[in-house]
Amino acid sequence: MIDHHMPSMKKTENAFIDYSYQSCSTIVWELLKEEGYDVKANEKLSIAFLYGLYTDTSSYVDLYKKHDIAMRDELSKDYPELERLKKSSMSLEDLMIAGEALYHAYFDKEKQYLLISAMHCEQSVLGIIGDMAIKVDVAKVSIAYTDIDSGYQVSIRSADREYLANEVAEKLCDGIGSGGGHIDKAGGVISRDCICESYAGWEIADIIKERIGKNHEIKKETVVYKKGSKPLFLSIMMLEFPVLIEFYG
Repeated sequence: MIDHHMPSMKKTENAFIDYSYQSCSTIVWELLKEEGYDVKANEKLSIAFLYGLYTDTSSYVDLYKKHDIAMRDELSKDYPELERLKKSSMSLEDLMIAGEALYHAYFDKEKQYLLISAMHCEQSVLGIIGDMAIKVDVAKVSIAYTDIDSGYQVSIRSADREYLANEVAEKLCDGIGSGGGHIDKAGGVISRDCICESYAGWEIADIIKERIGKNHEIKKETVVYKKGSKPLFLSIMMLEFPVLIEFYG
């Protein structure tokens, strides 16, 4: 396993996880370079790495870490195939699946989350559905899911510090799968076998609602006043993340 997400399960001897990277593509790129492989000479591989970075950083908008920037700068070239991939991430069938899923989205007014059930689709399409849903002004978090062979794929997007996407994914999948990711984007897999044991007879939507309700905790904000300055709101994260300091107003 090679990944750049905060691990939600115990590492194994075959796991290489480093969440200081923004994209798994960059990790593999560096590993190949260390072995002396000339990635630039392989056009298809270069395109694959660049597209992976492109999707992991919201079309390069969120790109800021030096390793990831270094890969983009080294591999960047006028690749028509890469431009085609950027502009054609959905098929017509995918569009219909996304439209149907969003039309029937469930919104919890009290906890302000959107729950979206999608017909069987690729993980990338599920992410697009989540990206579209989180743009709704009243939604603090969106949870989109679809069925897969082993259970259910889940994609989570957050727009508020009350819900950290990686925490939602971990709590949602705790004991019945695995989940994790970033503060604003995360995902996971819920095992069909696990929920058959723990939630016999339950619908997947009801399981998600029950778990979101059970683990919903509004983070308390501590207001610190400094003479002659605006208030600082300190939001202390539950996991091993640095304290986030946000200026309001």
